[in-house]
Amino acid sequence: MYTIQLFQNVDAERSYDNVRWFTSQGAQESYFSGLSNQTINNATPFIYDGYFLCRGNIEDYRNYGYMRFWYTDNAGNQKKKVYCFIDDVKYKNQDVFELYFTVDSFQTYMLDLEIGTCWVEREHVTDDTIGNYLQDEGLGIGELKCNRTEQIDTTPNGYYVVVNATVNMDDPSVNVSGGIYNGIVSAGQWYAYDYVSEMSTFQEDLAAVVDGGKSDAIISIFLVPKQLISRYGDDTHRVQESQTVNTDNYYYSKQTTLDGYTPSNNKLLTYPYVAIRISNNNGVFRELRQECFAGSEAGPNQVIFRMLSGANSGVSFMLMPSYYNGTVVDFRYAVETANYPNFQWTNNPYATWLNQNSLSLASNVVSGAVQGGTAGSVIPGIGTVGGALVGGFTSALSSMISGYSYMQKPLEARGTQSGNILTSIAQLNEFKVEFLTLPYEQARSIDNYFTRYGYKVNRYKVPNTATRSDFNFVKTSDCNFTGNIPHKYLSEILNAFNKGVTLWHKGFN
Repeated sequence: MYTIQLFQNVDAERSYDNVRWFTSQGAQESYFSGLSNQTINNATPFIYDGYFLCRGNIEDYRNYGYMRFWYTDNAGNQKKKVYCFIDDVKYKNQDVFELYFTVDSFQTYMLDLEIGTCWVEREHVTDDTIGNYLQDEGLGIGELKCNRTEQIDTTPNGYYVVVNATVNMDDPSVNVSGGIYNGIVSAGQWYAYDYVSEMSTFQEDLAAVVDGGKSDAIISIFLVPKQLISRYGDDTHRVQESQTVNTDNYYYSKQTTLDGYTPSNNKLLTYPYVAIRISNNNGVFRELRQECFAGSEAGPNQVIFRMLSGANSGVSFMLMPSYYNGTVVDFRYAVETANYPNFQWTNNPYATWLNQNSLSLASNVVSGAVQGGTAGSVIPGIGTVGGALVGGFTSALSSMISGYSYMQKPLEARGTQSGNILTSIAQLNEFKVEFLTLPYEQARSIDNYFTRYGYKVNRYKVPNTATRSDFNFVKTSDCNFTGNIPHKYLSEILNAFNKGVTLWHKGFN
């Protein structure tokens, strides 16, 4: 004897995109017993043709869309309940109608399904720790929006103009030996002048060196941020020597919102939905993933950058991520500031010639006098003293002619003018740390997508089918679940998992 129960408003779809999922027969029975239903007893099955012949007025059964039936043998044993979609009801006569149906494979056999290990393409995960799931979702991201900018100022206190010279700039008559600055040996010693308040002193000291004919003692002149060097005292411009470069660490909190939107799914706090960009204000930048900052001394919710700096001609700073991608300092992502300017200075050819030849000039006069006196002793009419005067004058005249040619030469430019002058003088030669995220609307849309369809996981595992309170989405590949299920219906279930199915634990709403 066959018994049929007809139901209204059942959570069921023929496409199996959405399935009402039960983990026990008791839960399944409780759900269906709570629905509006009507029972038909002693129905005559035409199973191969897919319908039952039922007694009753067809008009009383048109509003039902779902059914289940079971067979009870003569001993009163009830067989398996088969759940079905109602396809149609057809009029036979006034007291009989035909009830057409299609078996619901999921609802009938889900409790017989043996879910095993398979390749899971996407699902709702149980551990949403940031960085656990980084598979590319293949979503159109577009350009990220800058949410926050942190600036690392390389010139907080202004600049020194540094002269590297082999003479003492405070007293150009004194020659000096080299020094060691930031661990690098220099041929000269360094002398620093405040770029604003001591420029007149700098010009005077430089002029004294040039006018004294010692331009060759100047090796280079360059700009240096003040914090990189120290002078020995206010009464001298000489720079203290140093053995190492400077190291500074910068700590910033990770981005937890996207353009003001707080996501429910932590994957949105990873790349490519969130990125960190470091740049040097001169067209060089690196893009970093904030989830790769881990295990640092700053803690799990912060990112840390390390900056190396040292004073030299064309001084530059280097910024790089620290405790990034498993390394303490990752030089692969280093960014350097543009070189700070080097300056030119002038050389006075005559002063230089005079400085180089002052001793030889006097020597030439004496030598000429000696030679003239000797010659005068053997030339009739010219005495020894007269010969000496003529010889000295002749030698001096020759040197004066040579010196005059140097006097006619213009001042000469020495050194090279190089480096990024514009950004340096404007004090923009610095680093930027920018936190980039999706725009608000796009972040909300993708967050809703993850809430509905989970993450792409691409793992060989047992899929999560009942780990959330409302629903689980599962999509597999080459699903190979088994069970005591006819092949036709098992294939329909496996195809649904491979296509992607939402298993609802509560109503579809």
